[in-house]
Amino acid sequence: MDRYQVKFEHQGRTFYAIWEKKAEMLPGHSIVADAVLPRSYIVEDSKLVDIPFPKNFGEGEYDKFVEAEFKKAEELSDSVMGLKVGKLFNTPVADGCAFYVITKVNFRAVKIEWRGFQGDRWIDQHFGHGGTFPSSMIETWVNRQDFWLEQKLKAKAVK
Repeated sequence: MDRYQVKFEHQGRTFYAIWEKKAEMLPGHSIVADAVLPRSYIVEDSKLVDIPFPKNFGEGEYDKFVEAEFKKAEELSDSVMGLKVGKLFNTPVADGCAFYVITKVNFRAVKIEWRGFQGDRWIDQHFGHGGTFPSSMIETWVNRQDFWLEQKLKAKAVK
């Protein structure tokens, strides 16, 4: 069976995911990767619903879900400057980028987590799915993000 984008219901909530493989140790189940978060789930095959590919890129149900989650994350990120929880940044990878969000900040370190906001779901070779890194390392990427936000706000003010 060829599967890719799927969804499933759990406790009254719809989850969107990418199908990865059959769960070998649990017949009748599959392993799926969350559409946005760095999590995987083992789901009963009968509960998985295949999402058809759209005619045009970005117009499908899965794409619309990911885009809505990205917009929420971007709004939160744009409301804070500097090393703050919720700040979103990206790193260039191949022909796209990998997205990360700050989840915890202390005096010397920052905890970040990967987000699957880019269509190819790129992962930075250094940051992986996230972890705890020195503040100075993450600050470089956040300052870059804040610079572009300031430019965007200046351009809006001129209009």
